[in-house]
Amino acid sequence: MKLNFLNVLNGKVSYEEVAEQIVALEIKQKEYEKERDKSKAFCKEVRSRIMCGEKISPDIIKNADKSYEESILNLEIAAESIEELQKKLYEALQVHKEEEAKKLIDDRKKLNQDREKMMREFAKAKGNLFGMALSIYGHPELARRKLSDGLSFALGSSDPFFEEFESEKNKALEQAQKPTIAQVDRECENKDHWLDTFNLEERCAAVLKKYRDQYEVIPVEPQVVEA
Repeated sequence: MKLNFLNVLNGKVSYEEVAEQIVALEIKQKEYEKERDKSKAFCKEVRSRIMCGEKISPDIIKNADKSYEESILNLEIAAESIEELQKKLYEALQVHKEEEAKKLIDDRKKLNQDREKMMREFAKAKGNLFGMALSIYGHPELARRKLSDGLSFALGSSDPFFEEFESEKNKALEQAQKPTIAQVDRECENKDHWLDTFNLEERCAAVLKKYRDQYEVIPVEPQVVEA
């Protein structure tokens, strides 16, 4: 996973990209902690030897100090960048929520238009069906009674016209727009529920968990980086 947190911090990116960079920095943070501990131990060893009267090359002392200072600086940069990315993640998630809310308005508008069109076709089909019933039963009330009978639309396999019924039903389903009105309506309801129950803290934790699980990263508690 490539570190690209500066571009992420300064650009317009998705919340997924921000979360991935946070986890990438958490991985580097652990590496920097190991470097700090190792360089600190070496600095102590060098000074212990000096205190015991051993002559140590000034370059060794200088390089040891430099390595330790660099590891501390790297840790500070990582910790500060993670904090800034956390803020960016909250902002990106909030933008995502607002975009989904706007999209839901557009989706519902189109759904209502498509539903009206389908209901008009449905009314035509009902008129056609009622006309056929009238031609069979003659009296309007008898035709309505026959059509309102639930069994009229629940033909069993033993019915002599079962195959014709199933064939026309399946044909209508195949010719219906995809996704269907019912499916789009259900998606809108789900999105509406998602927006109503949207919790910024929970969404932030969930997307971070996704990438931590993916890269097998155990989050560490925020701590002050000390020299």
